[in-house]
Amino acid sequence: MLTQSAVEVGKVVEALKEAGLRDQVKVVIGGVAARQEIADKYGCDGYVQSAFDAVGVLGGLLEKSRSGPS
Repeated sequence: MLTQSAVEVGKVVEALKEAGLRDQVKVVIGGVAARQEIADKYGCDGYVQSAFDAVGVLGGLLEKSRSGPS
């Protein structure tokens, strides 16, 4: 399950790049089949262990996008 999920995450990020949307879309992965290493490897914007954790991570990404490019 973990290996297949990692491959799919890579495909999604690559498709967003090819479509010219990567800078407009945040990719956050999480749950049983995800790890921080996978998020880093495929250039995801975040990793969360649970839906509860997602609130903080997504809030931070939203705040960062409102303040402009870093």
